[in-house]
Amino acid sequence: MNVSRGTDIVLPSHKPRKAHDTGKSRISARRRLILTRRRLADRELLFEPLEARCMLSAGLSADVLPAHWTTGPEPARAQFAQQPSGDAASAKAVRSVVPPAVGVAYGVSPAAGISPRHADYDPTSLIVRMRPDADIHAALATVLPGAEVGGNVQLVPDLYNIDLADGMSVLDAVATLGGLASVLYAEPNSYVYAQEGFYPNDPYFPQLWGLHNTGQSSGTPGADISAPEAWSVTTGEPSVIVAVIDSGVDYNHPDLANNIWLNEDEIPGDGIDNDGNGFIDDVRGWNFYSNTNNPMDDHSHGTHVAGTIGAIGNNGVGVAGVAWNVKIMPLKILGADNRGTVWDAVKALNYAVANGAHVSNNSYAGMAHSSFRDAIIAADEMGHIFVAAAANDGRNIDTNPVYPASYNLPNMITVAGTTNTDGLASWSNYGVNSVHLGAPGVNIYSTLPGVSYGNKSGTSMAAPHVTGTVALLRTLRPDWTVGQLKTSILNTVDQVGALAVTTLSGGRLNAAAAVDVAYPVGPEIYVTLNGRNIADGVSTADFGFTIEGIPVARTFTVTNIGRDPQAGALQLNPAITLPAGFSLVSGFGTTTLPRGESTTFTIRLDAAKPGSFSGTLSFVNNDSDENPFEFTVSGTVEEDTTVRIVDDGDPGFLTSASGWTYRASGGYNADEYWTQNGSGSRTATWQFVVHPGKYRVAATYAAQSYWATNSPFSIRDGSNLLGTVRLDQSAAPDDFTDQGFGWAMLGEFEVTGNSLIVTLSNDALDYVCADAIRIERLAKVQGTNWHDANGNGLREGNESGLASWTIQLERMGRAGE
Repeated sequence: MNVSRGTDIVLPSHKPRKAHDTGKSRISARRRLILTRRRLADRELLFEPLEARCMLSAGLSADVLPAHWTTGPEPARAQFAQQPSGDAASAKAVRSVVPPAVGVAYGVSPAAGISPRHADYDPTSLIVRMRPDADIHAALATVLPGAEVGGNVQLVPDLYNIDLADGMSVLDAVATLGGLASVLYAEPNSYVYAQEGFYPNDPYFPQLWGLHNTGQSSGTPGADISAPEAWSVTTGEPSVIVAVIDSGVDYNHPDLANNIWLNEDEIPGDGIDNDGNGFIDDVRGWNFYSNTNNPMDDHSHGTHVAGTIGAIGNNGVGVAGVAWNVKIMPLKILGADNRGTVWDAVKALNYAVANGAHVSNNSYAGMAHSSFRDAIIAADEMGHIFVAAAANDGRNIDTNPVYPASYNLPNMITVAGTTNTDGLASWSNYGVNSVHLGAPGVNIYSTLPGVSYGNKSGTSMAAPHVTGTVALLRTLRPDWTVGQLKTSILNTVDQVGALAVTTLSGGRLNAAAAVDVAYPVGPEIYVTLNGRNIADGVSTADFGFTIEGIPVARTFTVTNIGRDPQAGALQLNPAITLPAGFSLVSGFGTTTLPRGESTTFTIRLDAAKPGSFSGTLSFVNNDSDENPFEFTVSGTVEEDTTVRIVDDGDPGFLTSASGWTYRASGGYNADEYWTQNGSGSRTATWQFVVHPGKYRVAATYAAQSYWATNSPFSIRDGSNLLGTVRLDQSAAPDDFTDQGFGWAMLGEFEVTGNSLIVTLSNDALDYVCADAIRIERLAKVQGTNWHDANGNGLREGNESGLASWTIQLERMGRAGE
């Protein structure tokens, strides 16, 4: 429809609902939205209100053109404009808030003959990403008084959820924030929806054809993922964690309960964030929809997805998942009404990555959002694979995209739905560039809440087959990169005619073939450092930093993870090649490793002189594709100086868990981290490698009125607590000046080991600020003093001792300097 200026539109309001709510849309108040229709370079752009729709209503049609939020002459109104090419004057009048390739609003060309699509969003919040040197609080105070920071995520720096004051328009707020030079982009917090499809209710329908198709229900034998053949090699293992970002999971289901991920660092029910990750009592994941620690499924979608991925197999109960020995991490973002927000999806992905999930299943869809795209990119950098359902509109998403499926990022695998005859399901989306492969998605039998099972159809049901297969591969090859895992999946599909011109790979998932590639028959080398995989030709083993005279040693473990015990042992050449600055402490305990056996070797960063040291460590072995095995070792040796400073962001500084916010302004080196007060679970730590001795310790920060007056700094000698000092961070530090900054004394401490650690916690009355810590080694003068009566420099019997003395230091021979 055409919307002329001044039209009143009623938008639905959404609040998180409890499990007993009906889930129906409710309109709580009329909101006036003034839309502007602008004509630029003879192109008229039409906009429709963003309204609540089911399924994929928020997707973009083929004629979508990116447009940018702009500020107009009347600040209370939001203007939308399409920036045309070839019209310089008009282009200058439209200030782009985000890169043109991303966009936060969408215009539609009427020439294409397709109606604009609808979208809906949370009317109480929005998402904004600030530039690195910007202050979100200052921005809100300037243009949106009353709005508050609702949260941020570690995964994407400077990305915030903003809670709006009552009566504030989301679109007006987006336009207002988008007009600030300090804002990288601002966008509504759109809803996302589960991608189920159809709901056949035939209790006699043959089960699990997607795993093993024998021709049941007129299917085609072999039109499956060959799960039994894959299971002859592996069924997964508990060390592999799969995040199910969905409507929750029935973690009490008898076919799932023992495979639910448990946070072993959290004590159930004590009301304390024991592991300091920002979530209290998150024993089995988190409910982001209602912000509680109970991710129970009140819909059924997530439980069904979880069963396909990892229902317990060979237990005489119900069904079996693709990877039936892995752990399922329930992360709830969808409510009983089948709806959730993009911000909750971002937070869930952040949680998954921060808590060790190797792969996530994402069977939902909504609008394009820069924030979500940024989060997926950041997850890639952490080695996380993001599996997405292609969605169920039966359309080409190369030209008519839907998200997140159409982001097409390196760590994404987007999945279409196939039938039991290897056809493309009529409702499945496709795209030779955007959709990677197909997997079974029609009438998939799996777990449902309660002691129940049932059929569901949709790309939501196809994606878990791929997610489970990724988990199998991760079990076999923890040394593989995201790219290697993805390539193994796509290069081993069964070529299928219906997918030849509709998917990138041209085929349907074959788990057994992927497993065969990942797990060759011969000896297979696997190297770890402190349990972390070291990949051949890819990994860097960082020895960190130390100071002159304090070497750092690391012990590596080498294991033969070969598949066939008859294939022979892994043979290691005892000669290990090392770069300058490193030396061998101890070589291989043995050079012959039968399947499943391990040995170790230890090397050290010598720390003989200051400098940065890096190079390749290598050794010869008989692994057919990893010989020689090599990786990079690196480390830094600092000069043993009297005064040393560790600033936030320097080696030796770290923050625990989420909840800390970086800001490019502050004290030493002009940046800092801050967090709100709490139970003390959020900490910032500065670690110094030191020689034993006495040290004066001090802190600096840029004082703010909202910093706590009792910020607790604890000083430790290794694990031994030396003392805790509370500073008033609302007042400027002024005990002494160094580097042009004032410093607040924390005290003088005697250290007996090689590690001096300062920790700041959020157990305070207000916000706490983590900036820089300075230590200074205090000189010690030892000896005997006496009254040398005859001046011969020797103490004689009649010359008495002195209780104290004064030492005067002279510089360049001039007394008094």
